[in-house]
Amino acid sequence: MKKFMMMMVMAVCCLTASAQGKYAIGAEAGYASFQNSYSPTKFGAKFQVAFDENWRGELAGNMFTKKDVVALWDANINVHYVFNVADKVNIYPLGGLAIVGTTGVKDLEGKNDNKVMVGFNVGAGVEYFLAESLKLNLDIKYKNAKCEETYTFMGQSTTIEYKTNGPIFSLGIAYVF
Repeated sequence: MKKFMMMMVMAVCCLTASAQGKYAIGAEAGYASFQNSYSPTKFGAKFQVAFDENWRGELAGNMFTKKDVVALWDANINVHYVFNVADKVNIYPLGGLAIVGTTGVKDLEGKNDNKVMVGFNVGAGVEYFLAESLKLNLDIKYKNAKCEETYTFMGQSTTIEYKTNGPIFSLGIAYVF
């Protein structure tokens, strides 16, 4: 049911956005400072859809560099409220849903034991238009995503919490059409 509802929300957003006709596609790089001493570099892509003069949605995906053999990826659905503060300059608070996954995690038997965590993003950013169809952006967001798993070994149960909590700094460029 949750998957169906999410698909319906995304379909309505896409239909609404196509009536407005303002899109942006771009790339970004950045740095994360997670609380678990994992501070990777990130590279990603984003697609933005303006619903009206102030509201826009954003789909973004990122890959994070490895620590040992483990790496992270994320997929984000964010909403921005855009304020035009000067000619060619906008600021925006953002909030949204984050899905974070691991790659390279193995269990005690050597089998893949990758995790998927669900959480949220909250932050703000600024963008500067180099031209009518080209913009730079700088944003910072706090990502909070976690999951718990209980392992039993020789009659002893241990619960491990996997989390990616902390700020993420991003610098991006996007083509607006």
